[in-house]
Amino acid sequence: TNNTFSNELVEIGMKDPMYPKLLLETKDRPKKLYVLASKNNLEKFASLGERVVAVVGTRKITDYGRQVTVELVSGLVSFGVTIVSGLMYGVDEVGHRAAVDFGGFTGGVWAGGIDTLFNTSRDNAAKRVLESGVIVCEYENGVVPQDWTFPRRNRIVAGMAQAVLVTE
Repeated sequence: TNNTFSNELVEIGMKDPMYPKLLLETKDRPKKLYVLASKNNLEKFASLGERVVAVVGTRKITDYGRQVTVELVSGLVSFGVTIVSGLMYGVDEVGHRAAVDFGGFTGGVWAGGIDTLFNTSRDNAAKRVLESGVIVCEYENGVVPQDWTFPRRNRIVAGMAQAVLVTE
Protein backbone atom coordinates (compact mmCIF):
# COMPACT_ATOMS: atom_id res chain seq x y z
CA THR A 1 0.00 0.00 0.00
CA ASN A 2 1.25 3.47 -0.84
CA ASN A 3 -0.24 5.71 1.83
CA THR A 4 1.11 8.86 0.19
CA PHE A 5 -1.63 8.62 -2.41
CA SER A 6 -4.17 6.57 -0.41
CA ASN A 7 -3.83 3.87 -3.03
CA GLU A 8 -3.86 0.13 -2.66
CA LEU A 9 -1.43 -2.31 -4.22
CA VAL A 10 -3.13 -5.55 -5.15
CA GLU A 11 -1.74 -8.71 -6.69
CA ILE A 12 -3.98 -10.44 -9.22
CA GLY A 13 -3.51 -13.78 -10.91
CA MET A 14 -4.87 -14.97 -14.24
CA LYS A 15 -7.90 -16.58 -12.57
CA ASP A 16 -8.82 -13.38 -10.73
CA PRO A 17 -11.89 -11.68 -12.26
CA MET A 18 -9.94 -8.39 -12.15
CA TYR A 19 -7.28 -9.72 -14.60
CA PRO A 20 -7.71 -7.81 -17.90
CA LYS A 21 -9.86 -9.92 -20.23
CA LEU A 22 -7.96 -9.03 -23.41
CA LEU A 23 -4.62 -9.77 -21.76
CA LEU A 24 -5.82 -13.31 -21.04
CA GLU A 25 -5.78 -13.87 -24.81
CA THR A 26 -2.09 -12.92 -25.06
CA LYS A 27 0.16 -15.94 -25.57
CA ASP A 28 2.93 -14.80 -23.24
CA ARG A 29 0.74 -13.13 -20.60
CA PRO A 30 2.09 -12.58 -17.10
CA LYS A 31 0.99 -15.09 -14.49
CA LYS A 32 0.29 -12.24 -12.10
CA LEU A 33 0.00 -8.47 -12.14
CA TYR A 34 0.48 -5.87 -9.46
CA VAL A 35 -2.02 -3.01 -9.65
CA LEU A 36 -1.72 0.26 -7.74
CA ALA A 37 -4.82 2.46 -7.57
CA SER A 38 -7.40 4.07 -5.36
CA LYS A 39 -10.27 1.80 -4.33
CA ASN A 40 -12.58 3.55 -6.81
CA ASN A 41 -10.09 3.16 -9.67
CA LEU A 42 -9.47 -0.47 -8.78
CA GLU A 43 -13.21 -1.05 -9.25
CA LYS A 44 -13.05 0.66 -12.65
CA PHE A 45 -10.04 -1.47 -13.59
CA ALA A 46 -11.92 -4.61 -12.57
CA SER A 47 -14.69 -3.73 -15.01
CA LEU A 48 -12.42 -3.00 -17.98
CA GLY A 49 -13.90 -4.52 -21.06
CA GLU A 50 -12.64 -4.36 -24.59
CA ARG A 51 -12.88 -0.58 -24.99
CA VAL A 52 -9.16 -0.10 -24.44
CA VAL A 53 -6.69 1.57 -26.80
CA ALA A 54 -2.92 1.58 -26.33
CA VAL A 55 -1.32 4.94 -27.15
CA VAL A 56 2.37 4.63 -27.99
CA GLY A 57 5.09 6.33 -29.99
CA THR A 58 8.32 8.24 -29.77
CA ARG A 59 9.83 9.51 -26.55
CA LYS A 60 10.94 12.65 -28.42
CA ILE A 61 7.52 13.96 -29.40
CA THR A 62 7.14 17.01 -31.66
CA ASP A 63 4.58 19.77 -31.17
CA TYR A 64 2.55 18.26 -34.01
CA GLY A 65 2.72 14.80 -32.41
CA ARG A 66 1.58 16.27 -29.10
CA GLN A 67 -1.37 18.06 -30.76
CA VAL A 68 -2.48 14.95 -32.67
CA THR A 69 -2.13 12.72 -29.61
CA VAL A 70 -4.23 15.07 -27.46
CA GLU A 71 -6.92 15.38 -30.16
CA LEU A 72 -7.18 11.63 -30.71
CA VAL A 73 -7.09 10.70 -27.02
CA SER A 74 -9.68 13.34 -26.09
CA GLY A 75 -11.99 11.93 -28.75
CA LEU A 76 -11.46 8.35 -27.59
CA VAL A 77 -12.11 9.10 -23.92
CA SER A 78 -15.27 11.02 -24.85
CA PHE A 79 -16.59 7.64 -26.05
CA GLY A 80 -15.59 5.87 -22.85
CA VAL A 81 -12.39 4.30 -24.18
CA THR A 82 -9.65 3.55 -21.65
CA ILE A 83 -6.15 4.67 -22.61
CA VAL A 84 -3.19 2.40 -21.79
CA SER A 85 0.44 3.32 -22.25
CA GLY A 86 3.92 2.76 -20.87
CA LEU A 87 4.50 5.63 -18.43
CA MET A 88 7.48 6.99 -20.34
CA TYR A 89 8.29 10.32 -21.96
CA GLY A 90 6.78 11.65 -25.17
CA VAL A 91 3.68 10.02 -26.59
CA ASP A 92 3.12 7.84 -23.51
CA GLU A 93 3.06 10.80 -21.14
CA VAL A 94 0.95 12.98 -23.45
CA GLY A 95 -1.56 10.15 -23.87
CA HIS A 96 -1.89 9.58 -20.13
CA ARG A 97 -2.15 13.30 -19.41
CA ALA A 98 -4.81 13.86 -22.10
CA ALA A 99 -6.85 10.94 -20.77
CA VAL A 100 -6.83 12.47 -17.27
CA ASP A 101 -7.42 16.04 -18.53
CA PHE A 102 -10.47 15.00 -20.54
CA GLY A 103 -12.05 12.90 -17.79
CA GLY A 104 -11.01 9.49 -19.08
CA PHE A 105 -9.59 6.41 -17.42
CA THR A 106 -5.96 5.45 -18.00
CA GLY A 107 -3.63 2.60 -17.21
CA GLY A 108 0.12 3.04 -16.98
CA VAL A 109 2.20 -0.10 -17.36
CA TRP A 110 5.56 0.09 -15.59
CA ALA A 111 8.66 -1.90 -16.56
CA GLY A 112 9.79 -2.59 -12.99
CA GLY A 113 8.44 -3.10 -9.49
CA ILE A 114 5.95 -0.45 -8.36
CA ASP A 115 8.35 0.75 -5.65
CA THR A 116 10.96 1.65 -8.30
CA LEU A 117 8.60 4.11 -9.99
CA PHE A 118 8.30 6.77 -7.34
CA ASN A 119 11.12 9.21 -6.55
CA THR A 120 12.31 8.90 -10.16
CA SER A 121 11.88 11.10 -13.22
CA ARG A 122 8.55 9.31 -13.80
CA ASP A 123 7.17 10.23 -10.37
CA ASN A 124 4.97 13.13 -11.53
CA ALA A 125 3.63 11.18 -14.52
CA ALA A 126 2.74 8.29 -12.21
CA LYS A 127 0.96 10.58 -9.75
CA ARG A 128 -0.99 12.07 -12.65
CA VAL A 129 -2.06 8.62 -13.90
CA LEU A 130 -3.25 7.70 -10.39
CA GLU A 131 -5.63 10.68 -10.42
CA SER A 132 -7.93 8.77 -12.76
CA GLY A 133 -6.36 5.43 -13.42
CA VAL A 134 -4.13 2.61 -12.34
CA ILE A 135 -0.51 1.59 -12.55
CA VAL A 136 0.15 -2.00 -13.56
CA CYS A 137 3.33 -4.07 -13.57
CA GLU A 138 4.29 -7.71 -13.54
CA TYR A 139 7.32 -7.37 -11.28
CA GLU A 140 7.60 -7.58 -7.52
CA ASN A 141 8.95 -4.65 -5.56
CA GLY A 142 12.68 -4.19 -5.97
CA VAL A 143 12.87 -5.05 -9.68
CA VAL A 144 14.50 -2.05 -11.37
CA PRO A 145 13.56 -1.36 -14.99
CA GLN A 146 16.25 -2.59 -17.37
CA ASP A 147 16.62 -2.86 -21.15
CA TRP A 148 14.98 -6.30 -21.19
CA THR A 149 11.97 -5.30 -19.06
CA PHE A 150 10.67 -2.70 -21.52
CA PRO A 151 9.78 -5.17 -24.33
CA ARG A 152 8.11 -7.33 -21.65
CA ARG A 153 6.14 -4.25 -20.55
CA ASN A 154 5.16 -3.51 -24.14
CA ARG A 155 3.46 -6.90 -24.54
CA ILE A 156 1.23 -6.00 -21.57
CA VAL A 157 0.38 -2.57 -23.02
CA ALA A 158 -0.57 -4.15 -26.37
CA GLY A 159 -2.18 -7.19 -24.75
CA MET A 160 -4.59 -5.09 -22.68
CA ALA A 161 -5.80 -3.16 -25.73
CA GLN A 162 -8.21 -3.82 -28.55
CA ALA A 163 -6.23 -1.43 -30.77
CA VAL A 164 -2.89 0.35 -30.73
CA LEU A 165 -2.59 4.01 -31.73
CA VAL A 166 0.89 5.11 -32.81
CA THR A 167 0.82 8.87 -33.27
CA GLU A 168 4.50 9.53 -33.92
